[in-house]
Amino acid sequence: MGIYIAYGSNSNLTQLQRRCPDARRLGTAVLEGYKLTFKGDSGEYYATIEPSEDSEVPVVVWELSEQDEEELDEYEDYPLMYEKKYLTITLNGKPYEAMTYVMYDYLMYGEPQEGYCAEIAEGYRQNGFDLAVLQRAVEECMG
Repeated sequence: MGIYIAYGSNSNLTQLQRRCPDARRLGTAVLEGYKLTFKGDSGEYYATIEPSEDSEVPVVVWELSEQDEEELDEYEDYPLMYEKKYLTITLNGKPYEAMTYVMYDYLMYGEPQEGYCAEIAEGYRQNGFDLAVLQRAVEECMG
């Protein structure tokens, strides 16, 4: 079992449970010092995070089985599009070392597809997150 932090489409409870049937939601937290953005190539752009002072990203904290993580590796195109990073997250006052997927630096910024954003927005609503974080990330990538 491992701890995983989700900030994009995997914050959507329905989506993650379908991908990872053994996953158990531990709660929500805030990842400080990072911002949400969208990167990719070939006209397809997906959520990622990158360091940014004075920014924060709401996340869902999951406990995953080894099989769940293997399923997510495939879904996230690991190691082709995303790398795994281990970050410290505080949940209920207790620090956890957690894995997340972060896109490689060489990928380009771009506007995500509307349907993909709708999946993330639903996850934000399900978890009580401020949609302004998602809206700001989309707007910054539209330019």
